[in-house]
Amino acid sequence: MLVVNTIYPAFMGEVNCHGIGVPCTFVRLAGCNLRCYLKTKGTLCDTPEALKRKGGHSMKEIEILQEVQRLNRKVVCLTGGEPLIQDVSLLLKLLSYHAFCTVIETNGSMNIDGYRYYKNVSFVVDYKSASSGEKEKMITKNWGLMDEDDYVKFVIDTLDDYVEAKMWMGENPSYKGK
Repeated sequence: MLVVNTIYPAFMGEVNCHGIGVPCTFVRLAGCNLRCYLKTKGTLCDTPEALKRKGGHSMKEIEILQEVQRLNRKVVCLTGGEPLIQDVSLLLKLLSYHAFCTVIETNGSMNIDGYRYYKNVSFVVDYKSASSGEKEKMITKNWGLMDEDDYVKFVIDTLDDYVEAKMWMGENPSYKGK
């Protein structure tokens, strides 16, 4: 059972291994363990409706699969809030078994290792810069677990964030992301 904020068809707006603009089904899970920009700017992220788990409704994984099948798009984007604060193992197994390609958009504060080896699953892992107020919660070992189908997404709000992203790229020359 997962707590779902919403499931809807749309187009991928962020970089991923399937390309920007690809038709997909978004499965937005409820709940997030971060409060980006609250400390630094007094505001919240762009999806405040998905921050609290009580903001969603419980669905069995098979019900989620059925809705994804009904919407009939090959690519599924599992997002949130933070999708990995819930155990998505069964959902990933079902989606993989039914030949869906799943992109997990994670905020970078949850370990991706347990989900790393499901077939047809790729990741977009945030790098939260200092301006987010949540940089210290990033799990840096996630970047070493990523492969050629995964992406690091730098969340940049200030010039200092940009400089920080460039420094990270310079310090990680062996990173094989695109």
